[in-house]
Amino acid sequence: EAPAVAEAKAKFGDDINIIGIPGRDQREAMEDFVSRHSLQDVVQLPDFSGDLWAQLGVRSQPSWLIIPADPGANPQLVFGALGEDDFERYSI
Repeated sequence: EAPAVAEAKAKFGDDINIIGIPGRDQREAMEDFVSRHSLQDVVQLPDFSGDLWAQLGVRSQPSWLIIPADPGANPQLVFGALGEDDFERYSI
């Protein structure tokens, strides 16, 4: 899913906020992954202890917490890879 994330961020720019929450690994591995997949424009919020994942209900990778811009809409936790079409749908 990393290429789709990089493409979505490049396509939508500031119209979409994507925050990566890498967890249960080492900082060097996260930095290498970000570099290899051109994800430097995506904010990374490391959760090496797994506490944030547990609070959000993340139980596998990849997982996505979709927080709509509409304050009346509920966030959704989505499990599995998302492609460019999915990001377009969620960015509206």
